[in-house]
Order: sequence, then structure tokens, then C-alpha cells
Amino acid sequence: MYDEQLKELEGNFKQAKNTGTAVDVAKSLIDIGRALAAAAQAATRTLGKDGEELEKLNKEFFEKVQDVRKETRSAVLKDPTMEYAKEHMPGHGLLWALGQAAIDTFLKYDSPSFWAWTFTQVRSGKTWGESVTSSPQQFFEESRSRLLQSKSQALSNIDGRISELRGLLNPAHASSARAR
Repeated sequence: MYDEQLKELEGNFKQAKNTGTAVDVAKSLIDIGRALAAAAQAATRTLGKDGEELEKLNKEFFEKVQDVRKETRSAVLKDPTMEYAKEHMPGHGLLWALGQAAIDTFLKYDSPSFWAWTFTQVRSGKTWGESVTSSPQQFFEESRSRLLQSKSQALSNIDGRISELRGLLNPAHASSARAR
């Protein structure tokens, strides 16, 4: 029973995580597409122009190209950069932890899955502070831990009951077991 529940919990978490990632990737692709479309529009406005007007439109086009670069860099660097830092540079003191937390928080605020999680947590009765500082991973780990503790407690209860029944069926066995 517990193993099935644990497997279901892990499957649900994996599915939720994959859905969140897909939503975040879709948002990043939309942002990149929007920036590319704006750059293309700016480029088409330069056709047939000359002089100061062309210079002004070229400047606008260059700004739009910078937006494309920024959106692409943001999408590419978000998760991999933080994951690399967490895995390869752990425990570099308080300043490192604060900087890492600040960057992680900044990147989360741009993520639709972060806001979906926060919304569901607030709707389930958690405070705003609890909602924005918790994560699906944390929720999964806490749920998994509770399930494993419950399993351990149930098995311990069963073992205790088996010992009691053995004692009732065989009083000599029970006294030798107590002596150990």
C-alpha cells in the first residue's frame, strides 16, 4: 500500500515538474518570438529611408536586436546557471547564499510555474510568505517523508502486534523474547 502511494506521489511530482518546465519554456519561446517580431518590424521600417530618419530607425532596430539577445540569454541561462551553481559551488558562506537566493528569487519571479505554485498555495490557506518561499520540490520531499514515517510506524505497530500474539500463543517464547 505505502509503496504504491510513494510511486504515485513520485509520478505526480514528476508530471507536475515536467508541466511547469514546459510552461516556462513556452513563455521563454514566446518572449523570444515577440522580441524577434519587434526587431523584424523595426527592420522593415528602415526600407526606403535615408538620412536622419534612417539613422533613427537603425538605432531603434539595434535596440530591438539587443532585446532579442537579452531574451535569448535569459531563457538559456535561467535554470542551468542556478543548477550549476548549486551543484558545483555549495557552501561558500553567507554572502554566497544570499547572492544565490537573490538571483534564484529574481529568476523565479519571471516564471509562470512559480506564480501558479504560489497561487495554489495561497488558495490552499498558506500565507503569502509561506507560499512564495516554498517550492514543489519541498512539498514533495515533505510529503514523501510523512509517507515513509507513516509506513515505518505502521510496520512497527504490526511487529508489536505480532510479538503480542506470539506471547499469547506461546508464553515460553514471549518470556525468552523479553529477556533478550
